[in-house]
Amino acid sequence: MYRILLVDDEPLIRLAIKSLGYWELHGFEIACEAYHGADALEKFQNDENGIDLILTDITMPKMNGLELIREIRCQNTIIPIIVLSSFNDFKFVREAFQLGIQDYVLKSEMDFKTLLSLFKKANHHGDSNKKHHQITQKSIQYYKQNFLENNVIRNIQSDFESQLENLNMNIPKVNITVAALTIDNYKTLENNLDALTFANIIESVYQLLLQKTEEFNLGEVVRIEKSKYAFISGFVNENSTASVLQKVGSFLSNVKYACGMLLNVSLTIGISDVDNGYDKIPMLYRQAVAANNLKIVNGKGNIYFQQNLIKAMPLENYNETTLLHHERDLMDAMMNLDVNRIQDSLTSIFMVLKSQSDMKKVLNTYLSIFLKTVGFLQRNEISVDDNDISIIEVMDQFETIEEIHNYIKLKLLDIYKQIQESLTHSTSKINIVKEYVRSNYYRDISLKSVSEYIHVSDSYLSRLFSSTGETFISYLRKIRIEKAKELLKKDSLTIQEVSEAVGYANQEHFSRIFKKYTGYSPNRFRNGDLS
Repeated sequence: MYRILLVDDEPLIRLAIKSLGYWELHGFEIACEAYHGADALEKFQNDENGIDLILTDITMPKMNGLELIREIRCQNTIIPIIVLSSFNDFKFVREAFQLGIQDYVLKSEMDFKTLLSLFKKANHHGDSNKKHHQITQKSIQYYKQNFLENNVIRNIQSDFESQLENLNMNIPKVNITVAALTIDNYKTLENNLDALTFANIIESVYQLLLQKTEEFNLGEVVRIEKSKYAFISGFVNENSTASVLQKVGSFLSNVKYACGMLLNVSLTIGISDVDNGYDKIPMLYRQAVAANNLKIVNGKGNIYFQQNLIKAMPLENYNETTLLHHERDLMDAMMNLDVNRIQDSLTSIFMVLKSQSDMKKVLNTYLSIFLKTVGFLQRNEISVDDNDISIIEVMDQFETIEEIHNYIKLKLLDIYKQIQESLTHSTSKINIVKEYVRSNYYRDISLKSVSEYIHVSDSYLSRLFSSTGETFISYLRKIRIEKAKELLKKDSLTIQEVSEAVGYANQEHFSRIFKKYTGYSPNRFRNGDLS
């Protein structure tokens, strides 16, 4: 007898489920009842005879159904869990599937036949030798997986057909097509989810694929990698390639939709051409992978056929000279802080690279452009904060050229803003220095003493002034000469006194500088002899 733990905060719902029919006649027993998740968890942990299946509501007080499932999965990863839901619970049902539940049923559609079918499915039709059956099924699936993987990726073995029969696999010999399915944003999911949730999602995708092939009685699924699957099918009674591809496309659209709705997982799918004979499977798989790779150029989350690949733009080697021209234009735009030219240059680079199918080459090209641009700015004494040492790891997560392009564009526009902010900050410092010079021109000041005053290096201060079009010394002299002109108009001061008043102890030195800047000696300027 399979023992069921029924969890719902509404007594009438629990009573209705128990009263739907004679569960015991079919090998099931409502062994325990709980009115919320915390109560259910305690009964699950303390039940001496063991619970074989859990039927739980989602919305409950104290501990809801999702929290209960999460706790159960930490202790037991294989016990079947079925969720009771209302129409407005669907987003929670999807999260429950991510946690590894077996199925769900709407309360409005709940009847004895529906629940009994779910119970039998979850417990392998109530086989009294359940554990042995589960081990056997798992062993068969494991053997199928290894057998198909070795034959799909490599050459078809001579005993392939007999092994298909022995394992009762559903792949007719004619009208064979292969699809390559990949989980989109796999690395992002892995980085953003906790290990248990991530593992449950990936396993749920695989189980959903297996479930769908069984439900439609169509083809076989093999897991190539954790994020990549192959689907192999054949059709005996089809005479049209278009009809075969339409049926495969329709089936895989259903799979894709189910993954999105139930697991919130996006799939990209590539479908091969149609051919006859098992020996063609590896070639068809390579076609499917090539079609799947169209996502690099055209985006993720789509179904691509071999025909799309044939019609796609020829993947020619890009023009290195054109690319170099756009790189130089980008660097010049960054130097001149021309944000429109920066964006135009990046768009031009994208247009050159977007037809490339070699993702690694595209990634390396964009990385090179970024590093060369940063290096160019630094060589021109523009400080850039490029301490993001994980840039290569971040870029390696991307699956399309557009994603890489948008990331590099974001990074370079961030550097553009840094430079702008740095210049604003620099302008503020220059204004402070200029005010200091206007107030202390008569003192013995120098580049070094002023740089110490504003707490920067003298070389940094020198570069700041250079950006204004004049040097610190030329600005200091300009201020001193302007003040000297004012003082020379006063007859009460001697030339020596004027010289000392504007910071020159040596009158001869002052006179030379004054004449250099005005074209006249101090005496001629005072006397008004400016002809």
